[in-house]
Amino acid sequence: MAYSEYERLQIDIDDTVAFVTISNPPMNVLTVELLGELIALSHELRADPDLLVVVFRSADPDFFIAHFDVEALLARKAVGEPQRAAEMKEFHALGERMSVMNKITIAQIEGRVGGGGSEFVQ
Repeated sequence: MAYSEYERLQIDIDDTVAFVTISNPPMNVLTVELLGELIALSHELRADPDLLVVVFRSADPDFFIAHFDVEALLARKAVGEPQRAAEMKEFHALGERMSVMNKITIAQIEGRVGGGGSEFVQ
């Protein structure tokens, strides 16, 4: 299966194993753009019948994924009273999709991981 081209993710396939290298300098901050690429890739990985294992790793030796982009979080304006959403947010749906797809997922953590990065690897 051919995979889409991504700016922040490099996908290398070795037989039934996909190696996904995350590269989003500085510090592999989990930006809105990186999140979008991870979401898109998760759909492709799930749909690939030949894959058995997915290994996520980092191009940065000091950081796996540091945290979610704080500036992006602060830029979101709350409107009205807080309410429980009827559906999962995209980030949580990504985690659910990764945990239930019929592939083994491995986070090759070298360096620090925190915040959204910690949530992603759970």
